[in-house]
Amino acid sequence: MKRLIPLLLLLTTAYHANAQQQSLPAWFTRAFKQHKLDEKYELKAYLKPAYLEADFNGDGIKDIIALIAEKKTHKRGLVLVHAGTGRFFVFGAGTAFGDTQGDDDYKWSQGWAVYKRKLAYEMLFDSDSYMSGSCKV
Repeated sequence: MKRLIPLLLLLTTAYHANAQQQSLPAWFTRAFKQHKLDEKYELKAYLKPAYLEADFNGDGIKDIIALIAEKKTHKRGLVLVHAGTGRFFVFGAGTAFGDTQGDDDYKWSQGWAVYKRKLAYEMLFDSDSYMSGSCKV
């Protein structure tokens, strides 16, 4: 079983989320090019919606997390761009994530959404990647 914790934790931190299927906002496209992410990655809608909009860092401004693929390897991933700061984070798409061997491809993902409730449960895994319980987050 693949570790979903990085994605689940990221997506469960937003309380007022809005999933979008429209074109990406201009500020996101500018930031994507400004950071030269377009040289290594392409926006790739391999799931629906192609991006999610929510306040992921708690600053009161809606951020964007979008589906991407590394151009060279076609490995799938996500890019999160904070609207207020312009900071970005890449998960997968050739960049290792997680706290074990560091998976670098979201090829296993079959869906995504922003969790809108204020209480969520994190799945806990042992060192052999078996589910060992859960806790409130």
